[in-house]
Amino acid sequence: MFTDDIVLHGKHAQYVKELGDSENKLFNRYLDVFMNSAVIGLIFDKREVRDKESQYKDTSISIFAAAINKEKANLDYIYRLIMLLDDSGNIDLEGRINRAFRDDANSDVSDRHQKNLELFKEYALGGITILYDKIIKEGITKEDFMKNSYEFMKSRSEEIEEGAADELIDAL
Repeated sequence: MFTDDIVLHGKHAQYVKELGDSENKLFNRYLDVFMNSAVIGLIFDKREVRDKESQYKDTSISIFAAAINKEKANLDYIYRLIMLLDDSGNIDLEGRINRAFRDDANSDVSDRHQKNLELFKEYALGGITILYDKIIKEGITKEDFMKNSYEFMKSRSEEIEEGAADELIDAL
């Protein structure tokens, strides 16, 4: 798992380029964009498939296996977290545990493992779009991107705090 290059195509490749642009420096590496995007896609429950129709359909980028290998433990952790928390397939807890910890180890379930990797990538692609829309799309300057990043994180923090406060009030 996570031993080969990760290749992104279409708008997602273009968005990662812009999020990881050396001038903007929001992320140090394309791999950082990809890993964070998987978590963001899960949090916002946004999944997307490979783009084959946008103006960027012929654009592609590769995240090389050498970089992936250095972050393998983190990628495995994020992958397992997503496999445990994703409930889109109406899979019970035991099934999600199997999906997270056993499917990749058992050769007889390799088809399921491939589907799990595809699910992971769909969340990453969804998260890439969210990051692009929230940070890059409406910005022009580096300061705009930093402000948009701050606003995105602040709004998410407020949502979490608001939910926590609501839970406390309901508990009373």
